[in-house]
Amino acid sequence: MTKKDALSKEERKKIGKAIYEGKYTVALAAEKYGLNFYTARNYLREYKSEVMAAEKSERKVKEYSEEIHKVYKDGKREFKNMSRDELIMEIISLRMNEARLKKGYEKKGGGRKKAYRDIIY
Repeated sequence: MTKKDALSKEERKKIGKAIYEGKYTVALAAEKYGLNFYTARNYLREYKSEVMAAEKSERKVKEYSEEIHKVYKDGKREFKNMSRDELIMEIISLRMNEARLKKGYEKKGGGRKKAYRDIIY
């Protein structure tokens, strides 16, 4: 296969998916599509990394939503009894925590004793 015959991203993804799902072995896919064995293996690796990234993202969102649900379900925060200023501070705190979770870390403590911890998934 020459550079002119290069496969599109969708075609590479299709080949990687076929290998990942077990329809073809790497060697068989390479032979069928006229590729080098290592090129077919790389297509499989690319597909796997996309699948893993998607699963990681879904898992992160699911865990975050479960955490929020627990906080409100347990009744730790009673919004009905809060003043306007307390509600504003609570909203700011929730938005800051949400931004930290998106970036992959959380904060413990405050003032001089605050510490940041990476969230590993």
